[in-house]
Amino acid sequence: MKLRFLMIFIYASLLLGACGGHQSDEHGHEHDGTQEEGAEHAHEEGDHEHEEGDHEHEEGDHEHEEGDHEHEEDAHEHESGEQEVSLNESKTQALLDAYFALKDALVSTNSEEAQSSAGIMLASLKESDEAEIWTEVEVISNSTDVEEQRTQFKLVSEKVYNYVKESKSGEIQIYKQFCPMAFDNTGAFWLSNSKEILNPYFGDKMLHCGSVQEKL
Repeated sequence: MKLRFLMIFIYASLLLGACGGHQSDEHGHEHDGTQEEGAEHAHEEGDHEHEEGDHEHEEGDHEHEEGDHEHEEDAHEHESGEQEVSLNESKTQALLDAYFALKDALVSTNSEEAQSSAGIMLASLKESDEAEIWTEVEVISNSTDVEEQRTQFKLVSEKVYNYVKESKSGEIQIYKQFCPMAFDNTGAFWLSNSKEILNPYFGDKMLHCGSVQEKL
């Protein structure tokens, strides 16, 4: 009887041991599976973060390209602006050169030279699109009467003065000079590229009558 009970006890112990080992194996297997799933999930998250990093890098490159494009546009606009300023200065200088030549002809009381200078000034006016000055200059170019030319020159001087005030650069030194006795003491001014007073309204009769009113 005791021997039979001992054999039953040993058999039960073996069954319990086998069952415990099986459960341990299953638990170990489940634990390994959980670790594998965790590793795969971490790997997937790493890939996702890497893709996001690549996307941010591409966006950065795109923004950099847009910045370069805007810089090129700014440089182009700046260059265009400089070219436009240079062209305007060239037109202004051509107009002034013709005006000064006309002034010098009237200082010399030379109506023929005044006609010729007025013709040159008309050509420069075509380039500057200053139609307001055109009429008086055309009258001078068609006249041989020096007093009439001087009367028109007074009006031309007023319009050229306004034009220069709006468009000239600081590189061109111009003097506004005034004679209080011109046109029956009503006075008139003219522009000169020299500080020296040489009166175009009187010529050699009152060559140095006048003074500098303004520097442009």
